[in-house]
Amino acid sequence: MKFEGSHGLYELKAKLGNGAVAHVWRCSSSTGEQLAAKVMCPNQDLLDPKFINNVRQRFIREARNGIKLSHPNIVRYLDYGELDEHPFIIMELADCSLGSVLKTGSLPFSDTLEVMLCCLSGLKYLHGQNCTHRDIKPDNILKFGTKYVLGDMGIVRWSDMNPKFTSAGTLTRDSIRLGSWHYMSPEQRATPHQVTEASDIYALGISWYEMLTQQTPDPANVAAKHFPPATTNTAAEKLIRQMVAFNPTERPSVSVLLEEVERIRMASLPPGQLV
Repeated sequence: MKFEGSHGLYELKAKLGNGAVAHVWRCSSSTGEQLAAKVMCPNQDLLDPKFINNVRQRFIREARNGIKLSHPNIVRYLDYGELDEHPFIIMELADCSLGSVLKTGSLPFSDTLEVMLCCLSGLKYLHGQNCTHRDIKPDNILKFGTKYVLGDMGIVRWSDMNPKFTSAGTLTRDSIRLGSWHYMSPEQRATPHQVTEASDIYALGISWYEMLTQQTPDPANVAAKHFPPATTNTAAEKLIRQMVAFNPTERPSVSVLLEEVERIRMASLPPGQLV
């Protein structure tokens, strides 16, 4: 199927995945470049129908704001428009997501540090633009070659979810992931419209934990500071637990985290290895 955006012509090639709000397709531009198209197609089993129009407006706002962003660790938004009254966003096509990488096993400690530095660099830029990501998790951390970037800015709030879904007694870990529940900070779960930079830090801390363990601890256990360690590296373990502190004022800033993660990376290099 061919369709037109604000800046170019595209053709859908193959569906790559779908979530609560949109389907993601591989598409090609008129010049043959392979890209990703995120087409809004709400799943009413997961989204409360009365909030869909509001989510649609946030989707359109994400497209218009995303195209203004420019940073090597933020996915590039290239175009937007509507396809049969369904808003869409055209983005760079990643090799895969960190989430798909983690399905094959946890990452080596040194690799997690590289991912963290990429994500923190992207977050520093994003927060400098007075933006919060709102939905950091491995599925939204994209891999391009050896580089990782933040993708898919969050537009869905837990309160947007269909009550039949959120009140179900048979929720699985995978189904909850659609609402990013395990990655949401306590304040984001309580008041989804009041997300701060500290909320992004919490989500990245949980993501770091998952990189190392392939697990996401239960939010109640995180709040109680009662969950298994992620690593034997004491400096990294301390940092992770600071990032997921219940009180957002106790979480480190992005700048502090960049310095600390780089310090851990340098300390973990074999003797004599070049930086």
